Amino acid sequence: ARHGHKTSARGFDGYKGHISSDPGSEVIVANDVTAGNVGDGQGAESLIKEATTRPEAEKVEEVYGDACYGTADIVEKLEEVGIEANVKVLAPAPPKKGLFAKSAFDIDLKQQAVRCPQEIAVSIRKRESHDRVGIASFGSHCENCSLKSKCTTSKTGRTIRFHKKEAVLQRSRIRQGTEEWKKKVLLGSSRSGTKNRGPYLTFVSDSPGMTWIADSLSEPPNWRDRRRALTLGSG
Repeated sequence: ARHGHKTSARGFDGYKGHISSDPGSEVIVANDVTAGNVGDGQGAESLIKEATTRPEAEKVEEVYGDACYGTADIVEKLEEVGIEANVKVLAPAPPKKGLFAKSAFDIDLKQQAVRCPQEIAVSIRKRESHDRVGIASFGSHCENCSLKSKCTTSKTGRTIRFHKKEAVLQRSRIRQGTEEWKKKVLLGSSRSGTKNRGPYLTFVSDSPGMTWIADSLSEPPNWRDRRRALTLGSG
């Protein structure tokens, strides 16, 4: 068991139960248990595996999910088996409030270069550590820059770091910025009953009415908690 948090102010001790069930019969078709401090996205792996190995007639075509499941690993796993990943990948946060976020920079992964809002370009250098594989440092370019106060408070200038699967994250963020994606996700959440609700992960089959529920219960399971958990409706 581990210490976990539902919010910054609300914690619990124990485990998380992750279940996938048929919305019609409410029969559980897959389950997993993780420590309480494990993120919901990590617990989704076994549920995704189950959903992607169902009979051909119930083959999953799309997956909708909120930011809890918008990781590069999950997007990649879904795309590898031909499933359209409509999970929300969060935009990168700025280093401090009021400063430019990473999205304000023009990043060219093919050319391994980054251009800042002041139109200064630097190369991405390889630097492996944990889940990071690259870094771009603007260094002395920031010293007399008129936009420095909006970009960095560091004496060594602005630095941009890159995830080992940066291309997956970048592709997902570009796609979810389109009107087509926004309409698709709005329709998907309406179909599954997840609009304006808490964290969710929905597996949609091309068979009529097939939508698989994925719940993540961050407290000892009891059915009254389902409304606060990752609860999905039927398609």
